[in-house]
Formats: sequence, structure tokens, C-alpha cells
Amino acid sequence: LSELSSVLRELEGVELSLVLKEKEEGGAYRISARSKHYFDCTALMAQFSGGGHARAAGGDLQAPTAKQAEEQLSRLISSLKSQALPNVTFSKEKTLLQISQTARQ
Repeated sequence: LSELSSVLRELEGVELSLVLKEKEEGGAYRISARSKHYFDCTALMAQFSGGGHARAAGGDLQAPTAKQAEEQLSRLISSLKSQALPNVTFSKEKTLLQISQTARQ
């Protein structure tokens, strides 16, 4: 999970990567956050009982369904959009929840 998030962060034009993965016990998800410059991943993951470092952190998200987990992550992304950050725009928004579900099939 953290490796995927790190690889995504290294892509050209990506400032922040958030990867969401369902835990085996169900109803719980792990979030991996990676940032290049502008986002403090520790602060982002604090709201998900997580921690780490400014550029790499993780947290846990409780949600009964994948759709509800994705909605929580979307709310986080919306809150980031409301911050006035220099040189950061949100052009493509796609959660990796959809990609990971496809990969498991």
C-alpha cells in the first residue's frame, strides 16, 4: 500500500497521493498518504487516527461499505480544495479504491 502511494507521488504533476485499501476484517480501510511539498500528511492522517511524517503518513478509516469509505475520502479531498495553496490545482480526481477493486477481480 505504501509503495503504491509512493510510486504515484513520483508521477509528474502529482503533489499528493492517497491510496485507500480495505482491510481483511471488513468495514475498515487503511489510507496511505504521500506528498511532495504542500501537504502535511501527518496532519491529514490525524483525523483518521493515524500518523507518520510530513511527507508520508497513514491512517485508518471506519466505514461499513466501500462507497461510504470513498465518500469520506472525497470529503477530505474537498476540504483540501478549499485551502488556498500556491501552485496546486486539482485537475483529475480519482480514488484508488476503484482501481484496487478492479485489480482484485
